Amino acid sequence: MKMLFWAIAALVGASLLFFASIYGASELGGEVAVLHRPAADGSVDPVRVWIVEDERGVWIEHGGPDAPWIQGLAQAPELRLERAGAEATYRAVPDPSSHAHYHELRQARYGWADTYVAMVTSDAASCPGVPIRLDPTGG
Repeated sequence: MKMLFWAIAALVGASLLFFASIYGASELGGEVAVLHRPAADGSVDPVRVWIVEDERGVWIEHGGPDAPWIQGLAQAPELRLERAGAEATYRAVPDPSSHAHYHELRQARYGWADTYVAMVTSDAASCPGVPIRLDPTGG
């Protein structure tokens, strides 16, 4: 009985350590921005996201094409994003055609953390997410 207890404790401990390391990689692997996205009840839901950019634009990815907040961008495309302590307003545009480009930029920017987190989420090839291009509004 004692052996079973220790085996279960080791399994639970290893699982907790693994998921804590995934969380650590996502938080410490590079810049994390806070997206203030609309929730279904009309409130604003802060969500921590990775952000990538190059000369073509700025993107985040948090949800698939059926996510209510992404579908709602057609009617209300304005989003707030906190980045490095500063808050800015963007016009958010779903940009599925940039999916491969987004993942290339994410891998280049977040490196080992991107690879590690993809072990439990999904890699670029099987990712169901929709990149969202963020166009500054000046507000």
